[in-house]
Amino acid sequence: MVVFDVVVVGGGVVGAAVAREFSSCGKRVLLCEKEAEWLTGASSGNTGHLGSNFYYTPARAPLEAEMTAAARRINPVWLAGQPNVPAKKDGMIYLARNNEEDDIIKDLLSKAEENRINTVRLLTTEELKDLEPDLDTTSVTSSLFSEEEWIIDPWLLAMTHVHGCRVLGVEMKLDCEVTKVSKEDDLWTVSTSQGDFQGKLIVNCGGNFADLVENIGARKAEMEFTVRPGKGEYIILEGEGRTVGRPVVPVPTKQTAGVYVFTSISGHVVVGPTNVRQDSRTDRTVSEKSVRSLREHVNLLYPEVRNRSILGTYAGLRPATQHQDYLINIDLEAGWITLAGIRSTGLTCSLALSQYVCARTVADYSPAEVPELPAPELDADTGRVRFGDCSYRPTHPLTCLSLIGALC
Repeated sequence: MVVFDVVVVGGGVVGAAVAREFSSCGKRVLLCEKEAEWLTGASSGNTGHLGSNFYYTPARAPLEAEMTAAARRINPVWLAGQPNVPAKKDGMIYLARNNEEDDIIKDLLSKAEENRINTVRLLTTEELKDLEPDLDTTSVTSSLFSEEEWIIDPWLLAMTHVHGCRVLGVEMKLDCEVTKVSKEDDLWTVSTSQGDFQGKLIVNCGGNFADLVENIGARKAEMEFTVRPGKGEYIILEGEGRTVGRPVVPVPTKQTAGVYVFTSISGHVVVGPTNVRQDSRTDRTVSEKSVRSLREHVNLLYPEVRNRSILGTYAGLRPATQHQDYLINIDLEAGWITLAGIRSTGLTCSLALSQYVCARTVADYSPAEVPELPAPELDADTGRVRFGDCSYRPTHPLTCLSLIGALC
């Protein structure tokens, strides 16, 4: 039986990034995904915002703050090397509507200064109106502008990791659910729906199922956790054309990063996400209550969209745990690494996370460039997208809207 250096469990954006990075170090890597397509879990329902996360500080979430800081440094290079991934850097506007939120705006600016970020500034009322002429500023009491914010095609950017796995020779298995693991001497035997595999190191990137993967491995994690997903619901409005020039969002809180109003790569106005905690790891139903709430939110900010009908809805499930920070545990003696609780910053921090893990695992490690994703070729009959010799089904609704012209 072939012995893999690394077995990565979970084929979302973080799992694919980690598998690609290990393979770039010369490791023999197996990537297992229980679904029929890559990027089907938490990776398939995000905002498509590659953020600076300038307000993340060690006091709030030390690991996530460290990863977002690394992402601010390395993501521009990642994007620059991917000319076939649509991206636009329009910045982002944060809004306050009362005295309490004014204080949050000031605190956000203070956190940017603490992180030595000089691309965040307060806006005057005139500047806000110049940036967003269609925004109703009547109830706005203060606002903040962050320059280093990107709206990207979320599936295509995540696919740079998946394509990189292909290019670098990662053994990639779909419909490959891990059902049991056992260890003898220094080798893990990983039992899956496609048979048994052996590996020296297991990396748990199970997303919304990460705690179950830990249980399968009978792991006693350094910090115990249970995944209880946070559902982020969105609405997409009919019609294209400029109404929302830049992403606009109320001030973030500990509970939510705020409800965005932004224009997607396809030119449609998107509103969301909500943050609904739920027990189900698969339920992506968008409630009527949330649709009404999101509709009211965008109508209040941009009255001109009142007559636009709703084109569709979608939802993503973020793998939230009872802990505020990322859960990263690297146990080389046991041959097990866990990356869990990677919530709304998963896409933004995927490259940083892969480098973080390899830097602590691989001798003489040096980060690798992410291979360039070829231009996507759409097969109109099947709805699949080809990159070179491989075809894939887009799993993100915003990508489907952009490439295919319809939601998926």
